[in-house]
Amino acid sequence: MKRLILVRHGETAWVKEGRRQGIKDIPLSEKGINQARKAAAELRRYKIDIAYTSKLSRAIQTAEEIVKGRNIRLLKTKKLNERSYGIWTGLTFSDIKKKDKIYFVKYENDKYNVKPPRGESLADIKKRVQSFIKSVNQENVLIVSHNGTLRVLWGIIKNLNEKEAADLNFKPAEIKWIKLE
Repeated sequence: MKRLILVRHGETAWVKEGRRQGIKDIPLSEKGINQARKAAAELRRYKIDIAYTSKLSRAIQTAEEIVKGRNIRLLKTKKLNERSYGIWTGLTFSDIKKKDKIYFVKYENDKYNVKPPRGESLADIKKRVQSFIKSVNQENVLIVSHNGTLRVLWGIIKNLNEKEAADLNFKPAEIKWIKLE
């Protein structure tokens, strides 16, 4: 039986400000580093065979804190990157509503399939994440990623519908466990 340990990266300045980060490489804030250390302390007593993270620094920093001092291989993959928010990158939802109210309403009504302009949808992430899941062979697997990517991953494994998956929210440095039969 496989056990997946899912962790969202710690806080960044943009998370705190409510800005869409997407694939913009924003590092952890001081609070985010402390959150990553706290997650590491919580996971210290658990067996982890391998760790995967996205290629974005906020996830890498979080994963490095968790595996620090342990003999755990850390692999970085674009398949776990957050979605691109396109022209919405760096904006808050309040900013987006003001700039493009009609398109934002479409997005709010179908967060899973509607893409931000020049960005990716959660459905786009699903293609990446499905191939990632198939490639994981180890039993105790740490996955450090992003809110959007983890929503999709959780949704696939828990067999959620698109709305249920889109409505999930992983807090910074939150840990969730999934067992796969």
